[in-house]
Amino acid sequence: MQKSLFLGAAALLCSLLAAPAVYAHRDTDDDWDHRSSYRHHHDHRSDAYHDIQRKRARLERAYEERRQALWIHDKARRMGDWATVRFERARLDRLDRKIEHGQRELRHAYQKLKWRRDRHDRDDGRDRYGYQYDRF
Repeated sequence: MQKSLFLGAAALLCSLLAAPAVYAHRDTDDDWDHRSSYRHHHDHRSDAYHDIQRKRARLERAYEERRQALWIHDKARRMGDWATVRFERARLDRLDRKIEHGQRELRHAYQKLKWRRDRHDRDDGRDRYGYQYDRF
């Protein structure tokens, strides 16, 4: 009785633990017939907008961290804590590089979105006026 109860509980536990593993691999590219696994069915423009929002939020966090580091740096300099001043100066330099990189990424994301929008307009004009560049 105890053995069958133990085996039944073990089988139930194994099946419950196996279910998340089965569903974890459901959205792979192996199953192209399934709509949710087709990777290109999402709207690319909304992905670009989300990418811009994410990069803008990351840049705002870097700005806020730089403001805090600058405040700590100025306070340590007024108090004469030169070790903290050196540490915060290095941190400010790192944050400046991070901010420049974030600004560059955000600018490229805006350019990419503009290029996609212009490309959509060009394709619309090509369909409307009969321009066929890749005809031959």
